[in-house]
Amino acid sequence: MVGTINDTWLEFNERSSAGQASVNNPGALFEWVKFRSHPSRGVTIGTALQDDAFFFTQLGTYLERADNTARILDVRFADVEPNSRDAARQLEDFYYWTSILSSVSALEIYRKVYRDVVTPARVVELMILNQQMPRSLLASLEGVRESGDAARPARTSANDMPASCAPSWCTPTSGRFSRPACMRI
Repeated sequence: MVGTINDTWLEFNERSSAGQASVNNPGALFEWVKFRSHPSRGVTIGTALQDDAFFFTQLGTYLERADNTARILDVRFADVEPNSRDAARQLEDFYYWTSILSSVSALEIYRKVYRDVVTPARVVELMILNQQMPRSLLASLEGVRESGDAARPARTSANDMPASCAPSWCTPTSGRFSRPACMRI
């Protein structure tokens, strides 16, 4: 994980000094950032110990994903005129919503689910209610719930522990600590 982050940092510094990370071509920079985030995520999910820190990271990922999806949808709906049916507006909507789907890597998913022209109502349905769509609000909130449940300790007090694993096992016995029965090999 640290190696992946370090490699990304070093490559970014090289790109900056070569002028490739400039504001003149933000699309290329965004694509590179997206490309470099995949190894980091893969290392985290594939090799990290699944403890509270891991589940907290997952929780943050799902919360951020839900927030970003809601913001993307909110920006457009602040500008929508109800029942606008003129051809220019429909064409603009098609290109706008197609670009939104592309920006969240959902255009292919949309085409598999609906197999029809892109419409605002279907895009919103996909991005809010379709639990099979990883970036939908419903899938993100389900991920938040699952991560929170996984991070929640199964035992919250010594009373919930088996008697052989109660905290009293940590008392020294003849100068040494003894292992509880549930931890003996």
